[in-house]
Amino acid sequence: MQLKVIKITQETSNIHSFRFERPAGFDFFPGQWVMIFENKDGEQIKRAYSISTSPTIKEYFEISVKLNLKGSMTPFLFDHVKEGDSIEVLGPFGLFKLVPEEQDMIFIGGGSGITPFRAMSRFAADTGMQNSIKLVYAARTPADLAFKPEFDELEKRNPNFHAFYTVDTPTPDWKGHQGLISADILKAHIQDLTKVYYYVVGPQPMITLITGILAKENVPADHIHLDNWG
Repeated sequence: MQLKVIKITQETSNIHSFRFERPAGFDFFPGQWVMIFENKDGEQIKRAYSISTSPTIKEYFEISVKLNLKGSMTPFLFDHVKEGDSIEVLGPFGLFKLVPEEQDMIFIGGGSGITPFRAMSRFAADTGMQNSIKLVYAARTPADLAFKPEFDELEKRNPNFHAFYTVDTPTPDWKGHQGLISADILKAHIQDLTKVYYYVVGPQPMITLITGILAKENVPADHIHLDNWG
């Protein structure tokens, strides 16, 4: 289906959100994704992007995309797509979604891997979910933490939601963690790592890092949900 881009927002220096009109009947769960299509030099290219807004927002939905200068799709989206343009979108797809029965949830994301957690966190607040949710978000610098003001606001709205951050290169006034997500960082905010449920999103190196940590801490495999971005 062809959907109109109604707003483009620069979230960080290399992450833009593309807002689409949400057609009637376009129903999805937070954590699902859509396929974006474009013709380039006579060839159709397609890429999958997580929906970064909650399904409780009925008027529109967004994808939030990190620029990859060597990629086929993101330079096109950043350089050529304008508000008012229409793009071919297919979906939603995916089995990575919230399991409400899991009372204590840990969201772990890095870089643009934060996008489905934006949707999930907003959904939890909008629907009054009573689940305990802790977000652990890693980025290169504080300026690369997309949606941090939104997460700060969600902490005020939802007493069951808390966000924690770690960056590779902190600024002098940085008050969060520094470095890659580690067992020590998780233990600083989780009383018993084996009793909670993990939702992990990111590229393969990050998936390998986190699953390795959780395995060493004897976290049951059925407590881990993965969305591997290759």
